Amino acid sequence: MPERRRAVVHAVNRGLSQRRSCALIGVARSALHYESALAAKDAPVVSAMKALAAQYPRYGYRRIRIFLRREGHPMSPDRCHRLWQQAALQVPRKRPRRRVTTRTDRPQPPSSRNHVWAYDFVFDACANGQQLKCLTIIDEYTRECLAIDVAGSIRSRRVIDVLSRLITVHGAPRYMRSDNGPEFVSRAILDWIVTSGINTAISDPGKPWQNGADESFNGKLRDECLSMEWFRSREEAKVIIETWRRHYNAVRPHSSLDYLTPNEFKAALKHSTQQGASLQVPLGRRKPAGHCGGNQEKPSFNSWRGAMCLNQIFLSSRRISALVDVPASSSNFRDTASPGQLTSAFGQGEANEVLYGGLSGRRVLESR
Repeated sequence: MPERRRAVVHAVNRGLSQRRSCALIGVARSALHYESALAAKDAPVVSAMKALAAQYPRYGYRRIRIFLRREGHPMSPDRCHRLWQQAALQVPRKRPRRRVTTRTDRPQPPSSRNHVWAYDFVFDACANGQQLKCLTIIDEYTRECLAIDVAGSIRSRRVIDVLSRLITVHGAPRYMRSDNGPEFVSRAILDWIVTSGINTAISDPGKPWQNGADESFNGKLRDECLSMEWFRSREEAKVIIETWRRHYNAVRPHSSLDYLTPNEFKAALKHSTQQGASLQVPLGRRKPAGHCGGNQEKPSFNSWRGAMCLNQIFLSSRRISALVDVPASSSNFRDTASPGQLTSAFGQGEANEVLYGGLSGRRVLESR
């Protein structure tokens, strides 16, 4: 309709009468001066959306919607997407990467706070030619960035100092996840880890997706901070990166935490623990423990998915034990039965349902 009204205006400017132009183009004369009430209603929201998009140029409409809600503009995702497209606000697409096409096991998936910490290095440079080496340390469960240490060179002794300081503040983790970099597999680091009573979960060579949580965080750090800023010196880089880290923990909504910030999720986790409940899953989009690179693997019995299905699966554990000829123990029959035994008894598809503990496992068992 707006295109037709513009065509009428063009025809009138070329010398036709308004009545004749409307008749030729098929527009009612009363519609020429119509002003949409929706546009006036959306104007303040669009203005706030443009301001937030300018402040956070790497955020899409989903995260901008969370910021608008904080500012007093609640709306549905569909309306936010409509206004985002109407305002022609788009995030430039990043170059697509090759994905892992097969299911890959991720050693030691996190199940609670301080269960698994991951650390890695990110490299950059200043405008004056100084090199930047950033040590990033995150808690895989709460997605909190515990520290980003910035220097020109970081050796194993400095890594130990940073980890010791974090353990004093947050407590010691059960596992430390890293790749096979020389700083992480050095004798000094391994001796310190053993002395501190911490286990290691080192990624296999050439498999960075096994440290996917920290690799994902490093991508956000580069995309939203390192690539957007121009560091004139190493000292300035330290200040800007630390400011971004605090913003990441306290302000930036995280999609896998149902768009809570890591600080908000940690506070909710602490509150649920005080109330005697177990907040294994944030409301909404939290990925299950063991999720790696978009691929689903078998969750442990301590994972949230196994906890949800525990009653349904174990109701028929005696029937499973009879089919696969293993002891009828309601606590370890799936660990006792091998995948080959389950496959021969159920078939490949139904054996996967039993192994993975899905919600349809009870349906599989009752069909027997």
